[in-house]
Amino acid sequence: MKTKLINRILGFSRDRDEFQYQEIYRILGNTGMWLWCISMVYMFVRLFFINYQQASPSIDYFFILVLNLTYAGVITIRLRVSKVDIEEIYSYQDYMIIKKKIKWQAVFMGITWGLQMFTLMGLFDFLYTGTYTYGFIHLTIWLCGGALFGTFMYFSGKSKLTIVE
Repeated sequence: MKTKLINRILGFSRDRDEFQYQEIYRILGNTGMWLWCISMVYMFVRLFFINYQQASPSIDYFFILVLNLTYAGVITIRLRVSKVDIEEIYSYQDYMIIKKKIKWQAVFMGITWGLQMFTLMGLFDFLYTGTYTYGFIHLTIWLCGGALFGTFMYFSGKSKLTIVE
């Protein structure tokens, strides 16, 4: 069914060999990621203008939001079910090195997420009300949220590591 669909969409008259299918999957995967990123940027710009114009969001914004969340969820579930996201490590020393790397990446992700959310929410508040009322309390709240996000990302990344003996 999948090969018939690919043949119809891409206009092939007969089946391809394995190497050609791998290239097709790679190209379609890259294109899917780019389209997802473009639609996320579109949603952000749309949210910016909705907030700036103080209008209510239209149905297309919610449709694209649901579409993006569904796409991300399906990809995550399929990767988890097929166990492609599991990283096999063959020594305990390598496991500790990778675990330390994941820890620092999670700390960086948490701080970055918290600061980005603080900045964006302050910007949206300024655009909506015309005044900037964010202070140290809001920064602390968003950094605590970033710490929770980083902790979740650390345990998520750590759960994908397995030591093969």
